Amino acid sequence: LQDNALEALPEGLFAGVAKLFSLQLQDNPGASFSLPVELAVEADADSEGEGDADEGDSDEGSADEGGADEGEAEEEPGRATILLRVPHAAPFAISAEISATGATLSAQTATIAPGETLGNPVSVARSAAGNEADATVTVEITSVSSLPATACGDDYDEYRCFRGFELMPGSPLTLFEPPAAADVPAMR
Repeated sequence: LQDNALEALPEGLFAGVAKLFSLQLQDNPGASFSLPVELAVEADADSEGEGDADEGDSDEGSADEGGADEGEAEEEPGRATILLRVPHAAPFAISAEISATGATLSAQTATIAPGETLGNPVSVARSAAGNEADATVTVEITSVSSLPATACGDDYDEYRCFRGFELMPGSPLTLFEPPAAADVPAMR
C-alpha cells in the first residue's frame, strides 16, 4: 500500500487478515496513519461490529436471544464487560495495559488477535469502598503495544516490515456516573 493515494484507511481494512507479514503505508498523503485502539462496553461493541444485524433486528430482539448475559448486567449494577476495539481491525496482535478508577478489573491487560476488530472481554466491578452510588468509574488504556520488531530492507520478501502508521490509545471510558442532582430526590 506504499506510494498510493491513500488519505485515510477504511474501517475493517485488516478484518480477517490473521497473518500480515508486512505493512508499508508510508509515502501516502495520509501517512503516518493513526490506528485507534479503543475501549468499548461489550454490548455496545457487539452492536457496532455486526453491520447487517443492525438492519432489521431491534435491540429488544437481541436481548431475548442474549438472555442471561444482558439480564445479568441489569441485575448486577456496578458491573460491566469491556474489550479492546480497533475499527480497522488489528493488523497484528495488539495488547494494551488498562487501569480503572473506582473499580477492579478481571485483567490488567486486554488483547486483540490479528484480523479481529474486537478483543477479549475484561470484567469491570465497581469497588466496594466508599459510597458506590456516588463514585464515577472510568477505565483507560495506560499503554499500548508497539509495532512488531521489523527489519525493513531492500528485499521485501525476506523482512518483516511495518511502516507509515502508529497505534493510538483512545479516550478513557466512563462506565458508571453518580446520578445527576435533578435525579436525586430532595431530603426533608
